[in-house]
Amino acid sequence: MKKMTLSAKKYVESCALAIAFTLLPTACTDDIDNTENNGSEATHITFNIQDATRTADESLTKAMTSRTTHLEMQGLKPSDITVRTFDGHCSDGSTVTIVEETTPGLPSEIDEVQTTTRGEHVFVTNGALSKQFKATAFFGANSGSLAMDSKFKDQTFNGNGSPIDGSLIWKGSQPCGRFYAYGPNLDGLGSLREEGGKKKIDFEVKDNVGQQLDFVTATSDVVTLSQENKKEKKCPPIKLTFRHPLTALRFKIGKDVLGVNHDDYISSVTIANVKAKGTYILPDESNKFGTWELSSDEPTFFELTNYGGKYGFRTENNVCIVGSSEHIANDFNTMFMIPQEGKITIRIDVGGKTITGKVKADWKPGTTKTYSFYRKTGKSDYHFTVNGGKVLTYDTKTQPQKEAVPFTVTSYKTGGTPLEWTVEGYEVSTDGGKQWNAINASEADKIIKLDKTSGAGSATTSGEKVIATVNWDVVDEVANRNKTLQNNPVHGSSLNPYNLATKNPGYDVKMGGTTANCYIVSAPGTYAIPLVYGNAIKNGQPNRSAYDTSRKCYKDYQGNEISSPYIIGGAKAKIIWQDGNQVSNNVSIQNNNLVFTVDKSHIKNGNAVVAVTDNKGVVMWSWHLWFTSPEALNTTTLEKGTNIINVVAKEPLGLAYVKWLQSKNSNGTARTEDRHIKIKLKQNDNNGQTATVEIIQKPVYYREINTTSYQFGRKDPMPNIDVAGFNIEAAAADGKRIQDFIQNPGTFYTGAHLYSEFNNGETYSLWASNTTLENHDLTNTNKSIYDPCPAGFKVLPVAYIPIFTNNGSYTKGDWDAGRWIQKNMQNYYLLFAPAGRNNLTGQVEDAGKRGLYWAACVSKKANLSGLVFSPSSPSTKDISNVLGAGFAFNSSCGILPIAE
Repeated sequence: MKKMTLSAKKYVESCALAIAFTLLPTACTDDIDNTENNGSEATHITFNIQDATRTADESLTKAMTSRTTHLEMQGLKPSDITVRTFDGHCSDGSTVTIVEETTPGLPSEIDEVQTTTRGEHVFVTNGALSKQFKATAFFGANSGSLAMDSKFKDQTFNGNGSPIDGSLIWKGSQPCGRFYAYGPNLDGLGSLREEGGKKKIDFEVKDNVGQQLDFVTATSDVVTLSQENKKEKKCPPIKLTFRHPLTALRFKIGKDVLGVNHDDYISSVTIANVKAKGTYILPDESNKFGTWELSSDEPTFFELTNYGGKYGFRTENNVCIVGSSEHIANDFNTMFMIPQEGKITIRIDVGGKTITGKVKADWKPGTTKTYSFYRKTGKSDYHFTVNGGKVLTYDTKTQPQKEAVPFTVTSYKTGGTPLEWTVEGYEVSTDGGKQWNAINASEADKIIKLDKTSGAGSATTSGEKVIATVNWDVVDEVANRNKTLQNNPVHGSSLNPYNLATKNPGYDVKMGGTTANCYIVSAPGTYAIPLVYGNAIKNGQPNRSAYDTSRKCYKDYQGNEISSPYIIGGAKAKIIWQDGNQVSNNVSIQNNNLVFTVDKSHIKNGNAVVAVTDNKGVVMWSWHLWFTSPEALNTTTLEKGTNIINVVAKEPLGLAYVKWLQSKNSNGTARTEDRHIKIKLKQNDNNGQTATVEIIQKPVYYREINTTSYQFGRKDPMPNIDVAGFNIEAAAADGKRIQDFIQNPGTFYTGAHLYSEFNNGETYSLWASNTTLENHDLTNTNKSIYDPCPAGFKVLPVAYIPIFTNNGSYTKGDWDAGRWIQKNMQNYYLLFAPAGRNNLTGQVEDAGKRGLYWAACVSKKANLSGLVFSPSSPSTKDISNVLGAGFAFNSSCGILPIAE
């Protein structure tokens, strides 16, 4: 059966940290674990957990122990730590040296920074074990009469030391005890049994290398309760020193085997003639390993297959094969084997060549065997391994400016003599690794900073730790947009406001002004809005086609038909709602204009609604202020049949960016591919080895938007976020009158019906004054007085819908806060996806999941019409075809401005 790597490695970290876990019990049945029945004999249990390898490494680092003592602390002897060479043969006829390095301990997590990326890896942090483990207790009246306690067999413990099922009590009448612990408590961990006085656990190496488990056990010394312990119901600390009874296998390839450019593809690594099943006999002493009994089953083989991409592994000089181009921090490819002796075969397929060698296995528990493949160079006495690196994916929620990436360096000569090493340079690629550029130290400091660039060398598995702090190249485009708005030249003054209709200072709209229900504000300043009904003036003259028609539906706030452009009797001004503090509170009416001020410190991309009221405070009319760049109304040419029309605005009405993050190169262009950073290291010896560690930063591109939405026929925008001044209210059974909507621009009306006063299809003309059910598909629709678009734009005509559903001219591209429309396989126009509000509840629906736009009229079947699309839909469709008659006037959708 073929063994393959597919998922994250599950293994126990070579961690060590003296941590006390207190198991606090509650009452159970039976006198052995019932605190009420046991009285003073009911004793709480405390574990003190340690790891043999880490404790030994710390002692060696502090020069508290000799090399020999360092190994003895791990249950090893100097003769167990060997460097051996074997001949390998390549299919191209050349000879390869296979170097087997043995280091004490198993591969460990090099820093807590990476722990979230390591599958089912188990480690100690913040006073708790990250995974569960099991323990069995043997109690007795004295050390010679210990017997397994059935109540304390294979008990599972949480990482914080608390028992999973109930509590565990040590009965004072059995004052002697010994504890056997084993873990992690994952699938495949057997049950402890006793045979002939021996404590045994069956173990089988998993077929899938990526799912292989590390295995740890610990045996306590015999612990005896004193009378004081019994009286205080507290036992002495029980020390459990965990050891790793397995042997870890890792593989690395020197650059001279990796082809001319040192980048040949490694297809697979296979080991054969290996025993995969055995029984581990736990030791009865705390400072020793147990022994293994190998199964009589036939030997098998295990294979690491390089799938490339997410589940593959990298080609790097002197870097162990762990992780992949996307998951280089994840140890998918370390094998965990039962210690054994015998001849095994190792095969590596690289660059179309096959390298095969036979190795005499002498695998010891608690050690790591690293098999390196080199051309015969005479450098086999120099050992240099770098482990670490990481693929960094940006967290768009926390938006970090930098990120720490740890890696370890092991550098020594045969015999365990540490050998100094140095960082010799850096290389960077911003196109996914296609082209590389060497950078000097000062240039590197702008991208990456190491806490050390040299080391004294180390022969331990844990090596020397280096922290690389990597800077992110992410630009906050929302902050940049807001900064641009703030730094634009101030418009107008308190004495001479900037007129939004005439685009000049002054109050007189007749000076060539064109009015609208929506005005774009792109700079700080003081502004004036003429008291004119919506779109009633064009180029300084009354725009009668917007209100003076046979369609008797264009009314003012009192229900009277509008016959003049000018609002008479405006007394006061007010802010209805705003999504920030863009508009200062000193809004007023001056010279038949609504005057307001926008402070530099408060302007930002967003929206507001301001209104004029009569002397009783009733709203007479209101206007939408859209704080954005004028570029929002830049148009794009789209095709409809044989006609070419310059029609569509760049952004939907009221679009505001909530978040927009983009990786940028040093020249300001967008970085759309991975940035690879290589740190090149060398040993400080002319005959020494070199190594490389690589860190990859995924490109960052993330956009999140918010838009205003509109109930059909209404001129006023509804915010799609909660803001002061906005309300949701149920309409009457037969709906509301036009004047109700004008008087309450900040209210969303729910219900089955929106308009109560029209019976002859007048509602079809609320946004387009020359449309009826019979001529619903006009291209040259007239913009009505209620059309919510800025000057020069109108609501999408029904006749333009085929532009967006025309698969003959356009194809649908990727989702990016909306649907890209592609032309000739290139992104051409981004159809943003505004959310809408439900007609029955008023709640925002499908934000970021679906886009909805109104058209100005209805379909031939008298259904409301527009555009609907989503990330999963293959194309954009007409609302009338998808949602049909069930889509109500009360529902709110976005508005896509179309050039008049």
